[in-house]
Amino acid sequence: MDRIKNWIEKWRKPKDGITPLPKKVLFVIAIIYICESFSQTMLYAFVVFMITDFNIASDSRDIGRYVGVLAGSFSIAQFLSSFGWGYLSDRIGRRKILLIGLAGNAITTIAFGLSVNFPMALASRFLQGLLNGNIGVARTYLSEVTDSTNQGKGMSVTSLSWGLGLIVAPSLAGVLCQPVLKYPHLFSEGGFFDQFPYSIPCFLSGALTLIGFVSGYFIIEEKSTNKTKQEKKYIQLKEMQTETQDESEEKNISEDEQSLSQDSENDSAISFEATEGREESLSSTITIPPPKINNSTILIIEDEQKPKEEKEQERVSLLSLLKQTDIYTSLLCYLFLVICVVLYLEMFTLWATSSITDGGLNFKSDQIGFALTSIGFVLVPYQLFVFPNIERKIGSLRLFRVAMFCQAIVFPCFPLLNNFLSNKYALWIGLFIANIFRASSTTTAYTSLYVLINNSVDPRKRGSVNGIAESIASVAKGCAPIIGGLVFSWSLTNGMPFPFNYFFVFLMASTISGIGWILSLRLSKRIDSIKHGYVEVENKDLGGDNGEIEEIEFEKQSKISTVGE
Repeated sequence: MDRIKNWIEKWRKPKDGITPLPKKVLFVIAIIYICESFSQTMLYAFVVFMITDFNIASDSRDIGRYVGVLAGSFSIAQFLSSFGWGYLSDRIGRRKILLIGLAGNAITTIAFGLSVNFPMALASRFLQGLLNGNIGVARTYLSEVTDSTNQGKGMSVTSLSWGLGLIVAPSLAGVLCQPVLKYPHLFSEGGFFDQFPYSIPCFLSGALTLIGFVSGYFIIEEKSTNKTKQEKKYIQLKEMQTETQDESEEKNISEDEQSLSQDSENDSAISFEATEGREESLSSTITIPPPKINNSTILIIEDEQKPKEEKEQERVSLLSLLKQTDIYTSLLCYLFLVICVVLYLEMFTLWATSSITDGGLNFKSDQIGFALTSIGFVLVPYQLFVFPNIERKIGSLRLFRVAMFCQAIVFPCFPLLNNFLSNKYALWIGLFIANIFRASSTTTAYTSLYVLINNSVDPRKRGSVNGIAESIASVAKGCAPIIGGLVFSWSLTNGMPFPFNYFFVFLMASTISGIGWILSLRLSKRIDSIKHGYVEVENKDLGGDNGEIEEIEFEKQSKISTVGE
């Protein structure tokens, strides 16, 4: 016990040169990740039984089609809205978008739990995805409150939160759904929970999301939209200085013209003297020292000084970003990562609930929940203590490549567990080991890729690029369950041998993970570092030479010229 306390204390205590994490903000972002993960994956524990209760599938082997449509509707809707939420977060701020997403998620999750037929469940699930674009925005916000020394640890906490949602959601949903059948001594037939047997997990998810909403309302602050009084005053002084210089120029120009008209014979000499006099006048204007420059000040001053044409060009340049190798390659890696993970999550439920003759395990909802929950005992300490240290030593890029390769190996191992049904101990041990290996690889891949995506792009475009990333992920999350459900139903009814039997879907997931690993080989090593820029500051009043330029490095990719201290 003391050893665990020492580990926790060591994790909390900042090391030399490492910026401490903003704990309150990280707490809210962790809740956002848990809520979205919870709402996305809780249905995997009971969706097969929900479709069965709706009485729309003609055969038990046909259930996979409806499961795929219902599971994929959330992500299809999220695809339609993710880029819009990311774009709006760049314009009106992260805080408003995060709060809207939390409120929408809470309401629609509760509505899903009260669904009494397939169309109602489909509509509420689709609306839930439409109103929820928090993951990309939250990831962008986290990148703005961290730096190169603590970004890996911050991202590991978000991945841990997402992983906890993946673990806890199916477990609680499996235990709490259909309470009348499981706990008849507590819930009577004909009551509210008999009419809505899947409402308790949804109510729990909605309550957790409301906690996140309240916490975010009081803790989350905008990072770059609010100007301090000092910054506003500095901008005004800069404008006054510019006006003074303009007036001085006009005055000298008029004096030059009079001088030229009086003595036209010495035109070239007088012109030279006038020009020299104008330069001396300009150099004698008062230099207004700015306030202490920080990242937000720089971005504000830069934005104030940009002409409208440049701002319009900046909006269009988002398309040119996608032509950069590191950006579009990391987005493609994200696409293939999401496809293989979502495909596995849905297929695991369908396969585990299938009959033994169809290659499944004939599991009930509570057994599925326990199988997915058991990995948390290893995943939590791994994310807290192991991953941040490894990431700092070998980098996010290498970790991502290793994780994708490991996923490709472990996916085909699950169908082999059908051969251990005669020995329950061997079955559960094998299932536990495979799940641990798979979950560790998945969370490592996600965490590493989040860092790589943020590192590949200009900080001012991160919101939009993360919105694009979530749109791409939503396409994958929408298509993977539908395609996976159709393919799984086909594999059970085609009567073909290996590899086209129940192994086929798991081999698909393995192949897709392998493609992601191959794509990652195109990423450059410099993507392991946060992009840096330089601010040029003119130094005239601190004993330096006139016109001396001082470079100040900061972790925002912008370059402007200002009057220095």
